[in-house]
Amino acid sequence: MITEEDSLRYSLPEVLHYRAAHTPGQVAYIYLVNGEDQEERITYSELHLAATAIAHKLLDLGKPGDRALMLFPPGLEFIKALFGCFYAGIIAVPAYPPRKNRSLDRLRLLVKDSGATLILSTDSDLFKFLQNMGQ
Repeated sequence: MITEEDSLRYSLPEVLHYRAAHTPGQVAYIYLVNGEDQEERITYSELHLAATAIAHKLLDLGKPGDRALMLFPPGLEFIKALFGCFYAGIIAVPAYPPRKNRSLDRLRLLVKDSGATLILSTDSDLFKFLQNMGQ
């Protein structure tokens, strides 16, 4: 059993893998959609399965050590993608998705400075980002 004291010995992916195997139905994360009562939940098993699927896709496109720009609004999709990066050995570069009427210079600079070669996002956010990158 991984205890709180073990948190210095094990990585987050190792802890998630252990929890998914030993306490699969327990809630791993709760996201409060409106900051108070509307919530989304994900169990250790669900998170492990989602992260594993994302990791496999990432490794089809890149290799451990590559950097991935993560364009997600706050929520569980970000958590799934973050653990997918952890599982794949991909370095996550989190950033807020681009907003309408906002300069993309910040994201362009982030991509350049980080060396990100992969982008993770929701489909609509990714499409908007790629459209605007050409401007």
